[in-house]
Amino acid sequence: PPADLTAQDFEILEDGTPQKIEQFRLIKVTGNPEIGDAPARQIRSRYDEETEAARDDVRMFVIFFDDYHTRVGSALAVKGPLTRFVQTQLGPNDLVAVMYPLTPLDGISVTRNHRSVISAIQNFEGRKFRYDPRNDFEAQYANYPTEVVERIRNEVVMTALRGLASRLGSLREGRKAIIFVSEGFTTMLPPQMRNPIATLPGIGNPNARDPFAGENNSREETAMVFSTADLMSQMRDVWDAANRNNAAIYSLDRRGLAGSEFGIEGNISMKTGAKYLQARQDSPRTLSRETDGRATLNSNDLSKGLAQVVRDSSAYYLIGYNSSEAPNDGKFHEIKVRVKRSGVDVRARKGYWA
Repeated sequence: PPADLTAQDFEILEDGTPQKIEQFRLIKVTGNPEIGDAPARQIRSRYDEETEAARDDVRMFVIFFDDYHTRVGSALAVKGPLTRFVQTQLGPNDLVAVMYPLTPLDGISVTRNHRSVISAIQNFEGRKFRYDPRNDFEAQYANYPTEVVERIRNEVVMTALRGLASRLGSLREGRKAIIFVSEGFTTMLPPQMRNPIATLPGIGNPNARDPFAGENNSREETAMVFSTADLMSQMRDVWDAANRNNAAIYSLDRRGLAGSEFGIEGNISMKTGAKYLQARQDSPRTLSRETDGRATLNSNDLSKGLAQVVRDSSAYYLIGYNSSEAPNDGKFHEIKVRVKRSGVDVRARKGYWA
């Protein structure tokens, strides 16, 4: 990235109207202490956490394990790349945290103890399509229909992501990276998986043994369109919170080049599986695109995507302005950022909801 740009090299437009740049800083960090600096301070208290996170020479990463939407095999496969990421890409100054959908916000602790982070990575277990309750909260809806449980899981994850973005925003203004390990939110389930009781698969479901149930059904197609639109509407609150708090979401799906959303045990046709796979992958791809992150999908090599996370957090321009219109209409307002110097590409947030 070019390190010699000035505020005069940038042009910002909100809804087509030029804006006056009032804050401008180049943030450039490596994660390593400068020569002569004291060793990185260990995080032993909330005060340490807040003090260190506010420094400009510190990068912050959170690994969000969406166990509700990651199958067992994918969870096993992602441990190696994430462990190497922590061992080789992160520096002594970097702050890291690990979070699950049900982790309370006051339970998120950033650390420089990379061994503890690697230990947490090794303990990650995927639970996609597995509905056995693990705690009192999950036990409350264990006997609900499968589709209801999946909707609850979507809501839990999205609420957690919104809360995480706000928590990170309270720690620092600079860029924060959320590594979102997930195979995507559930839009809807095929008829073969619409069980009356989630913990009793196949029981009471007349379509459980028919691999072609719902295929070429116009009602199923219409329901998929509406459920996808509803999901995207809910996700808007997530990327709005992330943008407001300068948190970029980098989605990570370790399935590789998959051909179907379901395994052979699901007894679902390949055509239906491919349709549901595309719908699933659209959600993490959209989250990353709308928050200036990147989505690593359909690839067995996660190292490039993880390296991108570090690069984006190592050098960027932090630019601020006060909107000339100061809208309060609840609508989306487009932001365009241009660089006047030729041969330079710019990535920036696309706008905000007033």
